[in-house]
Formats: sequence, C-alpha cells, structure tokens
Amino acid sequence: MPTAPIIRNKPSGTFLTHLFGSGLEADTRYVVERFRSMSKTGEIRPVEAGQKKRETLTRAAIHKLRPARNEIIICTARADSKSGCQLWGSIASGLFFAAARKA
Repeated sequence: MPTAPIIRNKPSGTFLTHLFGSGLEADTRYVVERFRSMSKTGEIRPVEAGQKKRETLTRAAIHKLRPARNEIIICTARADSKSGCQLWGSIASGLFFAAARKA
C-alpha cells in the first residue's frame, strides 16, 4: 500500500545558492518558481496547484528567501532569462548525506 509523501516545510538552516548568468546583479524583478524534492522517489515536482506557482519579486526580497529543507527555489530575471539564482534546501541538494540511499 503506497504511503503519502513526507512534506518537510521546516526552513533549512543550511542551503546551497547557485548563481547563473549575471546572477542577481541586474536591478530588475525576478520570476520565482518553487519545487519540492521527494526524498523517497528522488522526483522533483512543482508546488501543489493550491499554492502560487509563480510570483514576481524584487532583488531585495530574493535575498530574504529561505528554502524549506526539501525545496528548490528558482529565480529568473524577467529582463534576462539567462540570469538569476537557485536556492536548494539541505535535503534537496543531497550534499549532506554520506552515501546515496539504496533501494
């Protein structure tokens, strides 16, 4: 019998920041998309339909974002779609595990 996925909404104390293109240098607005990493299956899914899928934020607001432990936040500049940042929660990044889980 399949079980419901575990949703971890606790803020991550440590997270990975990945800048791409010119990063957050442009003084513009950013489109923010949120995804969840499912720890049991390894899938990355967009947030549920009941929540906002996309939002537009300023650079100052982006600096204050903190992903949940299993969350990935992708911020893309509206003016330059090749620039922005990604914020990976500690579980979503997979960097803090000694070895991969075996099925």
